Amino acid sequence: MTAARSDSSSTMRYPVVFLFFLFVLGILPGWLSVGSTSHRREASEEPLSQPPVAPGKTAQVQNLAQQPESPAPMPLGGGVLSPRESMLADGASPSASPGRIAPPTEDEFPASVAKSREALLEEAKMVATSAVQRYPQSPLALAILATWQMLTNQDNEAEQTWRKVLAMDNRFLDAYEALIQLATKRQDYEEIVRLARSVVELAPNQEFGYLHLAEALSAQGKDEEAVAVLEEYASLTQNVSLKVQKLRIKILLRLGRYAEAEKLLDAIPAQLADTELARLRADLAAAQGDPDRAEKYLQQLETATPPKEPATESTAGTRLPPEIKKLLADVALLETKAAKMYYVYRDFIRTEIYLRRAIALDPNCREAHRALVAFYQEQKRYSQMEKALEEWLRVEPDNLQIYVGLASCYGGRRDFEKTEAILQEAVRHFPENPLPLAMLARLYIDARRKTEEAVPLAEKVIKLQPIAVNYQLLAEALEAVGRIDEALEAIEQAIKLDPNQPFFATVQQRLLQKAGKKPAPVKEGNTG
Repeated sequence: MTAARSDSSSTMRYPVVFLFFLFVLGILPGWLSVGSTSHRREASEEPLSQPPVAPGKTAQVQNLAQQPESPAPMPLGGGVLSPRESMLADGASPSASPGRIAPPTEDEFPASVAKSREALLEEAKMVATSAVQRYPQSPLALAILATWQMLTNQDNEAEQTWRKVLAMDNRFLDAYEALIQLATKRQDYEEIVRLARSVVELAPNQEFGYLHLAEALSAQGKDEEAVAVLEEYASLTQNVSLKVQKLRIKILLRLGRYAEAEKLLDAIPAQLADTELARLRADLAAAQGDPDRAEKYLQQLETATPPKEPATESTAGTRLPPEIKKLLADVALLETKAAKMYYVYRDFIRTEIYLRRAIALDPNCREAHRALVAFYQEQKRYSQMEKALEEWLRVEPDNLQIYVGLASCYGGRRDFEKTEAILQEAVRHFPENPLPLAMLARLYIDARRKTEEAVPLAEKVIKLQPIAVNYQLLAEALEAVGRIDEALEAIEQAIKLDPNQPFFATVQQRLLQKAGKKPAPVKEGNTG
């Protein structure tokens, strides 16, 4: 595979199917968007949601037909304009250049990663001032300047700059988040409430607005109102983070609403348990008059192991003081934000340079890894995308999306062994998630290799998720090993669950012919 490969017809059958999974899991959407807050969560802070659906081939055929040939790198959504949309609406469109802007002529970065506070701050200043010099009327550039001002504790200047951003685009969510942070530093809870209510009104699907609003109300002694805010958010989505659940439980304990707190604690999956949850359980047991149970949870606190640090260390050195490591991470995020701005203005060379520089500063910068993968995918530079995914996997080995992306890349260049290996690793990491199991089964079926192993995989997918497309997957797995009668039973079950899916009828016709049976009459419009 070469970087210029964009025609999927050059791939074998199974890679074409895999490329769709990038869109299913969101490898591209949102990761190059700017101006809307994207919160970084630890593993224990992930949304408390159900596993993703494992699509079968029928769903793939339908959805692939609906996908644009080149998906939009900065999708719209939520009814809230991103800065790019705002500028387009105002007639201030990004550069008309098709992305072939000349390389930087000045030496924008030092040759190696800085190791001193002064050098890092000087680099951050260069990033911010360079952005504003190039695009002085852009809210994106002003946001980078304001971020640098906050990094250097210029709070008054930062607040003025963020308010200029909102004057240009009053839907710029990052500005609200930053102003809330500044108000929190001075404990101005009235201002936090005002800003957070604006966020909730503008973006009712954004968790951080509800979270800040509840925290500020609670700090004012308005716990009843605070818990109502969190309950309102929980009613809107199933993807409620552990952080929100913890705050809700704490407030319920203060209000003496122990039964509700206990119900929430019991609903949190065991794998998300941490020391703070153990302390909350101990507090609940003590409040309910059960000191023995409280003591048991307190003992868990003593034996709990601290969370693992990422294995990858900064290239600037492994023995740096904590404040320098934090500064490296902060500057990396600043340069990631600058890269996204340059992407909006189609300066693709600087986009890549800044993202690579961010990863050099902080190899654990997940946002930079995500954005670089999205950038390479949008550019159809699949070999670079593959390398970027491999780098990202070393940082975040528990992210299913990365395994799926790598399977797509390996499959795209017809490497059966590497595709199989990465999917097998995904199955080991996520044994109860039907998606990697379904993908591995589909690999064996479509590549016509190890087809006997596809059957037990498809059977496990059915146990985890007995939906129509998974019965179709089982039918094709059974067909691949010559078990035609059983395959017919499976496809009949798929048709029973989803009688309006035409591709199921196509599979059934083929199986009936193989079984030597008279094909069933095909209903009008039910052809593949």
